[in-house]
Amino acid sequence: MNAALERELLRMTDAHADELFPVTPVAEGRVIFPLSRLVCDCRAVPFDEDEPMAKRGMGAIYNRTSMGDCA
Repeated sequence: MNAALERELLRMTDAHADELFPVTPVAEGRVIFPLSRLVCDCRAVPFDEDEPMAKRGMGAIYNRTSMGDCA
């Protein structure tokens, strides 16, 4: 993995979120997606035209970095 991709992965990963927040009754039914959002953002809406971040290259499939660079 190149250095730029490693930095982006660190910026965009919600690492250890499950350890930072206590489990609530709502969280018991949570889904933990096995892939990084850099591969596919499972929280994105079904159609990119309905996803505000798609205009910045961060829809269901990211084609821009968090800093706006081409992926």
